[in-house]
Amino acid sequence: KFTFNNLSIQRNSNTISDLVNGVTFNLNSVMQSTDSDVNLSVTRDSSSIKSTIQDFITKFNDVFTYLKNNSVTSTDGKRGVLIYDSNATSIISSLTSAGFSKISGLPNGAIDTLSQIGITFDPLAGLTITDSTLLDSKIDQSSSEVEALFNSSNGIANTLFDKINPFLGSGGYLATTQSTFDQNVTNYNDRITSAKSRITKSADSLRKSYEDIQLQLANLLAVQDIFNSFGTGSGGFF
Repeated sequence: KFTFNNLSIQRNSNTISDLVNGVTFNLNSVMQSTDSDVNLSVTRDSSSIKSTIQDFITKFNDVFTYLKNNSVTSTDGKRGVLIYDSNATSIISSLTSAGFSKISGLPNGAIDTLSQIGITFDPLAGLTITDSTLLDSKIDQSSSEVEALFNSSNGIANTLFDKINPFLGSGGYLATTQSTFDQNVTNYNDRITSAKSRITKSADSLRKSYEDIQLQLANLLAVQDIFNSFGTGSGGFF
């Protein structure tokens, strides 16, 4: 039991996180009558928010550029390993959509695109903070709208999570595709081994046939030599 802003409040735990958005109070002991009231002021940590956004952009770009670079043919003619890969194409599409699309479900007039907070999307390089001053001002003056841009039900972070999460984990699309490729490799290796065995057996059979033919030809030539010797001898054969 405690008093907060002159309101008597009771909770089942000494850890209170539902009074002030983003703030958790840990109650350590019972106040005595001689103890002074505790006055708290909460200020926004704008630098931490901006750092978190920058971290999101860095991780976003790591994934985006890796997929893009491996989904094209390079200038030296090297074919990307993910060209025509459906998983890569789907993730690139989700990231691209998150980069420039308008977030639905937000109040009219609210921030609903990244460009409105100074972040732009490049189809080749991903996200970039192109107006740091604008981002700082939006964080300071419209932090709830910036938060909603990322964390609302249709926000960028939640949308990307919902679209990318099915690709992850032991039962995700990537693991399933990898398992399929591994099985295909095993099957191809088995087929190659079987084909090599058939070729070896066929080669052995052909060698034996050629050896028999050579022996028969040798015998035929020997007989021909005998006939020739009879034909050139004294008085002839007939």
